[in-house]
Amino acid sequence: MTDVKVCSQYIASLADALTLQPSMPQANPTASTFRSIVGRVADAATHAGQPATLLAVSKGKPASAIRSLADLGQAAFGENYVQEALAKQRELADLDITWHMIGPLQSNKCREVSENFDWLQTLDRERLLEPLARFRPASRAPLNVLIQVNIDGHVGRSRDRHCRRRDDRAHRHRTFRRARGAPTSMNGRTT
Repeated sequence: MTDVKVCSQYIASLADALTLQPSMPQANPTASTFRSIVGRVADAATHAGQPATLLAVSKGKPASAIRSLADLGQAAFGENYVQEALAKQRELADLDITWHMIGPLQSNKCREVSENFDWLQTLDRERLLEPLARFRPASRAPLNVLIQVNIDGHVGRSRDRHCRRRDDRAHRHRTFRRARGAPTSMNGRTT
């Protein structure tokens, strides 16, 4: 429980330091602030005994802010609006960025996500696997996918109705087996 508390404190500090809330005024983090955050994340990862990657949620932020963070060494950025992300990806094509799609995925966005993102953070429906695999270009590495699992059975959000069966171990194994051989890489689960 301590590790969770420590990590949540770091996440709160990250959000404050990087001003990731869209309603907050634009601010460019200084190199020293960014390095401090990276150091704190590294310390938390060491304490937890597991690797960690800092994911900067860049939704609602201009490409220039992403470029500024990338210039400081940030490599992973998360977006949850596909069209906004695609525009930023075109503008920042000269940078080596790992793009994460975060939040629920609409089925009509599978092609864009499969073709343009490195990670899908929230696979909440098994039926999205087929189009994600079908649209993944052979020239790209497999799409990294995290499966959303509802572990407490609470149906509090609209997308939870898709996750009810994800609590079933056999269903999760079928989903992983179905993804095997497809151009996707199942790397874990989100709760």
